[in-house]
Amino acid sequence: MEKYKDENKKLSDTLERFKFELNDRDQEQLLTDVEISCIPEHKAENVTQLVMLICEKLNVKIEEQDIVSIQRMGPLRGYIEGEGAVQPRPLAVRLAHRTLSDRLLQSARVRRGADTTVFGLPGSPKKFYINERLTRINRQLFFKARQMGSKSGWKYVWTRDGRIYARRDQNTEARRIRCEIDLVKFLANRWLAKLGAFAFLLFF
Repeated sequence: MEKYKDENKKLSDTLERFKFELNDRDQEQLLTDVEISCIPEHKAENVTQLVMLICEKLNVKIEEQDIVSIQRMGPLRGYIEGEGAVQPRPLAVRLAHRTLSDRLLQSARVRRGADTTVFGLPGSPKKFYINERLTRINRQLFFKARQMGSKSGWKYVWTRDGRIYARRDQNTEARRIRCEIDLVKFLANRWLAKLGAFAFLLFF
């Protein structure tokens, strides 16, 4: 009986390792991508022109040929004629080089609060945000990490190179978050951490 338990444990560990490796590999393929959110969406929009305007606003020099692809992510969530999408979908932008995406992300951090003024879009100016593009698994994990970090008093939760990190304050070391077990291990309140992953499923 113990032999079967050991074999099942080894198999489970192997599958979990494979899952991590596959997700890491998928994330590596997104290192030249950025995600731009809160840009108003309209049927006749020119997304290439929008991205060029965003780069100009952030003082990032880019040529049109540096843009590999641009697409709105996810299904359209309602549309009002003359006003645009009720909830604009994020723009997924793939650039030709990693240096370009890094430069754009860095400039967006420095110029927090940039908006769509002078973009020629209908309506009042809107603030927009640029972040690393994450895999579906990492996106969900990052969302949960921010939620739990906020509830547990962790001041910093961020991504770098597609990896998720958290730090309680400036005097503590950063922890990498790779799975939901790490959320319980590092971010949950102490009493909840003692209950383990089952408590995570119950309370989050």
